[in-house]
Amino acid sequence: MIERIITGDLDVNTYLYNYREGLVVIIDPGSDSDKIKEQIATKGFIPKAIILTHGHFDHIGAVKIIKDFFNIPVYIHTEDATFLGPKSIERHTQMFSNMGPQGAYYLDKYLTESDDPDFIIKDQDILKEFNLRVIHTPGHSPGSICLYAEENSILFTGDTLFKSGIGRTDFTGGDYKTLISSLDKLWTLPENTKIYPGHGATSTISLEIKSKHLY
Repeated sequence: MIERIITGDLDVNTYLYNYREGLVVIIDPGSDSDKIKEQIATKGFIPKAIILTHGHFDHIGAVKIIKDFFNIPVYIHTEDATFLGPKSIERHTQMFSNMGPQGAYYLDKYLTESDDPDFIIKDQDILKEFNLRVIHTPGHSPGSICLYAEENSILFTGDTLFKSGIGRTDFTGGDYKTLISSLDKLWTLPENTKIYPGHGATSTISLEIKSKHLY
């Protein structure tokens, strides 16, 4: 049902969510577009959309290539929408302004031209075609979201929640207290919900509730 492709130097988890027989949503195509296309071809999948958990460079690097190749729409939360399109470079430059040479390196290596998103999504939107519910979880970025597939007990958490960890909040637009409030939304989900994060291994809501004192 879910194929994970690890992309880029920062080991982003790009997911192919097989929501219906042969049909997939591509979640966070960070980079390595050829690798993503090869996996889709190998599995015989038909991509129907790209959904972004947030707009940071490491999660969007292959968006334009994948979008154009498969002719599919892109979804992103309204608060992160300007990470795509004509304001993308400006917003990323602002985001990395406090990172010095490291920020400049990432911008130069990963940031590419992109089109405006096709669909703007918000908290509690139901993406019926894909059986996904949007949960707005700001903190890592203003427009960070999780994608909840209730009937399959699956939660794609992006950089909001990892196995035994949470997303960093020291970028422009990040806020620790806001992130902690966002996590409170996730703790209400069934404890058997399996977490698929933006980096690293899978976990469950149950395990992360036990670890939350570490945050």
